Amino acid sequence: MVSQTTPILGTQHYMNPKDIAPHEDMIMLSTAGKLIRCAGVIAAILSLFLGLYLVVDGIYGMSSGYAQRVFSSATHPLIGLVLGILAAALLQSSSAATALTVAAVGTGAISVPVAIPLIMGANIGTTLTALAASFSYGHRNGARYRALSAAFLHAWFNVLMVAVFLPLELLFHPLQALSHAVTNFFLPEGHHGLSSEPTIIGPFTPLIEAIGTQGLLGRLFPTVSGLACALLGALLILLGLRTMRALLRTLFAATTLSALERTVGGSGVAGVATGALGTAVIQSSTVIIISLLPFAATRSLKQREALFLILGANVGTTVGVLLAFAALPHSPLGAFALQAAFVHVIFNLMGTTLVVVIPALRRALLRTARLSAHHASKSAPAALAVLLAAYCALPALILGLWAANN
Repeated sequence: MVSQTTPILGTQHYMNPKDIAPHEDMIMLSTAGKLIRCAGVIAAILSLFLGLYLVVDGIYGMSSGYAQRVFSSATHPLIGLVLGILAAALLQSSSAATALTVAAVGTGAISVPVAIPLIMGANIGTTLTALAASFSYGHRNGARYRALSAAFLHAWFNVLMVAVFLPLELLFHPLQALSHAVTNFFLPEGHHGLSSEPTIIGPFTPLIEAIGTQGLLGRLFPTVSGLACALLGALLILLGLRTMRALLRTLFAATTLSALERTVGGSGVAGVATGALGTAVIQSSTVIIISLLPFAATRSLKQREALFLILGANVGTTVGVLLAFAALPHSPLGAFALQAAFVHVIFNLMGTTLVVVIPALRRALLRTARLSAHHASKSAPAALAVLLAAYCALPALILGLWAANN
């Protein structure tokens, strides 16, 4: 007789009904399958490294005037914020958008103060994916409403943190000061090695010389070799991150989700820690948050518990940005690139800490998410249209108007 109580991650096999324990509810990989996927992860990391080198080479290869025009739109804080939202929404990855920002800082194309709004915007833009996925749940038993409530927690947390920290940053520069102090701890001022020479040294240098602005791309696109190189690098970064995410999810998702399940009903700190660890392993906060939606939709995960896991996922995603910095070639402005990476870490840590220690802020987030889900669940097409306009159409319009007037 089949048990009436099914574990959260357990499934009922339709041919031979039985309860499957959470730790066994996974796709079993052969040794060869695991090795192939591990090799794929290594290849994805190499793609990420190569892409960052190409982006750096491409930016160095642009004329100073052209590079200035490319990045000038981000010099205004609000325009930088909008650009970050649009980039992350289109790439569906805050890690990719932030990695490109860190690379741009490392080449001197933009400064750390300019990078801060871009990083904040990327945090907002990446929330579109989970929101869109929430609409796949039907109205039956309020499943769509509960899934949307969880997804809106992610969106409103990031919007609220930007609303709090961007004005503070413009007035008092706390993120810039803290990230500078942390950077100096790891790289003392005397060891920054700042120089005006755009020399890139690293293991990929021979390959970059062969295919970069001084190689194949330079011969194929002599007038726009820098731009072509930067675009190819951005494509490789996105491909590397997506491939690594998919392979790591296959290798570790079942174990990670079992860990998430065991934190249900636990303390908020345990939820944050588990969300952070899961995201650091799978290298995608979006994957973790989308994986929470079925639990939220079926009432297996309470909204408060989902919030703590989402907060942890926001912290865990900073590991990918630090990896991106580690992948950057040695350059004269490396200390500033590290500072930009630490801005991302500090911003997410401070936001998470505020929500964990201030119950009123936590309650406000929960209420706002429920209210947003209530309205969005009434009409999926209209809500999706509003979200696409807010994340893509409106930012693109703002950037277009700004470019036309400057």
